[in-house]
Amino acid sequence: MVDTAEEACCQTGKRTRSRKCDPVTCQWGAYGAWSTCAGVQAACNPGEKTACTNNDPCGNRVCSAACTWGACVPKDGNECICIRPDGVHKDCGSNYHCGTGSHDGQWQFCLQSCQWSTSWASCSPDSCEC
Repeated sequence: MVDTAEEACCQTGKRTRSRKCDPVTCQWGAYGAWSTCAGVQAACNPGEKTACTNNDPCGNRVCSAACTWGACVPKDGNECICIRPDGVHKDCGSNYHCGTGSHDGQWQFCLQSCQWSTSWASCSPDSCEC
């Protein structure tokens, strides 16, 4: 029996099974076991987790149902990833988000604790892009 993860990653590939015809009776025999999936290059198994490519300690990447790695997302229990995903900033604490509603025009950082800071700072052209 094929497990669910392999089956999910085999959706675009091919699996085969065969059976033989008895040359005397001309009757087909029973089918054999299914082959492994061929023709698919699965990067991972659905739900599997790995480190973020930038080694963000607050996040991980999760394998999708299409068997490909997703973007860095907060680990279970964390509110945020601490390294800004722009590829330029590489330090923990560089990630921020802009507020809305009563915090419009303000921002807060993702702390090394993997939680958003409790204080909001006002945006200015020099300090953020809100």
